[in-house]
Amino acid sequence: SEFSLFTFDRYTQYLNAQSQSTICCQSQCLLKHVPFSLWSNPGDNLLLHNLILDTGIIRQLVEKVWKTKDLTTYGFLAVFAATDGGITRVFPNKAAETWEEDPEPFNASYYRRSLDNKGYIFRAPYRTVNDELLNPENDTIGILVSTAVEITVGGKTIKPAVVGVKLDLEAWVDKFKILASNQTSPTSDNRQVQQTCGPTSGCEMDCEANSEDLLCYLVDDGGFLIMSNQKDHWNKIGMFFSDVDPYLMHALYNNSFYNRKQSFDYQSVCDPVPSSNTGAAPRGVFVPTIADFVNLAWWSSAAAW
Repeated sequence: SEFSLFTFDRYTQYLNAQSQSTICCQSQCLLKHVPFSLWSNPGDNLLLHNLILDTGIIRQLVEKVWKTKDLTTYGFLAVFAATDGGITRVFPNKAAETWEEDPEPFNASYYRRSLDNKGYIFRAPYRTVNDELLNPENDTIGILVSTAVEITVGGKTIKPAVVGVKLDLEAWVDKFKILASNQTSPTSDNRQVQQTCGPTSGCEMDCEANSEDLLCYLVDDGGFLIMSNQKDHWNKIGMFFSDVDPYLMHALYNNSFYNRKQSFDYQSVCDPVPSSNTGAAPRGVFVPTIADFVNLAWWSSAAAW
């Protein structure tokens, strides 16, 4: 098979092991493996009809569009589509072997973010400072770019699917440097005219020629690094930007590009450590520690008091 189709938990009660695999990519296959008795239930009937409809539509996308393109010329590692009916199709097949997204669309971060936002959503492989560094020389780093498909029916807009590509980081960094560079120059009458950036062109911002002095970043809406013109930052792709450049991230926050969101891990509360300068005399007012502060029992007692 030149492409892969994923089906998920919502269909496991209908399809046997063979039809749940990537072999079952056609509506005829689904009809063959679904018991006839299930079609009598209105709820099951609608669910299965949506599955077959999505399978047929996405298959046409594969045959008429994806197969006619040379993905390498665009710097794409893969193209994919995920539908409201619950299937994800990835092309080519070798890209599906390393597909790490949740096969259930509504559980996948890129799918939910694409539905909730306009335009294109970027997603790099999530990493932390404790993860092993990527080796750009040996590792192929893929960046997901996705957007929701919008259709207007009867005056109402619906989003039946999300489509996207996986970018080859190395191929797209060169494009990013061009797109991020300021290629306009003011004239004597304050008009902006196009110009070619280069070592002697005098561009205000040139992410290629001035890479030693100019830091160019692409950061997603969640504050994670997507691309950089600094090659030594490639092994930090997918990290929270504050771990890459804390001073610049702080500046972005101060200028309202990002808002601070705090969260607590309630499952990893440590026991309070007694302070060495705490007096032995009993306190008249209980002062909670941080561990107490995030403890539900303390909140209950405080509310009762």
